[in-house]
Amino acid sequence: MKEADLYFIDEPSSYLDIKQRLRIAEIINELGENKKVMIVEHDLAILDYLTDYVYILYGKPSVFGAVSSLKSSRKGINQFLEGFLEEENTRIRSQEITFETNPPSTHYKGEESISYPDFEKKYPEFELKVDGGDIKKGEVIGIIGENAIGKTTFVKVLAGEEEPESGKIGLESKISYKPQYVDFSSRKMTVEQFIATRNNFDKKLFKSRLKPLVEDIYPKKLGELSGGEQQRVAVTLALGTECDLCLLDEPSAFLDIDQRLKVSKVIRRAADDKNISVLVVDHDLLFQDMVSNRLMRFTGDPGKRGKANEPVNMKIGMSNFLEMMNITMRREPRTGRPRINKKESQKDKEQKKKGEYYYTTN
Repeated sequence: MKEADLYFIDEPSSYLDIKQRLRIAEIINELGENKKVMIVEHDLAILDYLTDYVYILYGKPSVFGAVSSLKSSRKGINQFLEGFLEEENTRIRSQEITFETNPPSTHYKGEESISYPDFEKKYPEFELKVDGGDIKKGEVIGIIGENAIGKTTFVKVLAGEEEPESGKIGLESKISYKPQYVDFSSRKMTVEQFIATRNNFDKKLFKSRLKPLVEDIYPKKLGELSGGEQQRVAVTLALGTECDLCLLDEPSAFLDIDQRLKVSKVIRRAADDKNISVLVVDHDLLFQDMVSNRLMRFTGDPGKRGKANEPVNMKIGMSNFLEMMNITMRREPRTGRPRINKKESQKDKEQKKKGEYYYTTN
């Protein structure tokens, strides 16, 4: 609201749900029509939607950093994902980050692992109704919806931390749970010591899949970790704990773009390797696109009532959600990444006319 010529906005999407992120993006876009705006953002879909040009910052964390030349948003984000800056002739990552360019299958082939019934959870000022469903072995189910609509409550009920008013859960499964908020500030030991002393921990999976998430912070004490570093430790512990069902509440929070993409791949591979079921609550559409086999959509009136629909295939779930948000997405041909169409653009109008809200290429 301040009057200025130049606005610097650092991570505007933090703590916001998808609807709020889009609302803020529209406000910033309007501001940018007459003013100069520079933002720092880790949600790639929102960054792409918001900006005309980007700078890429690269280097080695806590050691050195460098800033690229100014690039168009499409070109710059593609180069970032490919790990090679063409104009600088510089490689910033050893591997290219790619996305599936075809919609996930409408039928997941894993065995049924866990079923939960219809249930209700009530508080003095909020109530949640859940349609029963099933979660299959080796499957990752994404959970999306606005803030204060019951997503964390749903996860807590499955984890056994909350009891529903109706519907008996009684999951006869080993459950690992990473809560929404993580705090290791009171712990004195190092990350390496902490992981080494964990019980019921899959050390084989840790060495093969999880170690890259935390090995750079091994010598650090838990109480000295940043928010993103604590998040990486918490995700590692949740996935590494012996379980049948792993519940991850906002695993991408506080993570930079590289770390988000790395965590999404680790989650998928851990689900495959351990043949476990994983539920992921997250507001980053690109993250959910990378990690999820199926999707659960939460609707309702935030802070008053919520409704959890049963898991459905990605195309149906994401299409319904995007239609509710009144936005469309397409695939970038070069990298396969999802892109949000500018509102009222030609592509946006074309896709809405066809009823194609998700997974259109070009």
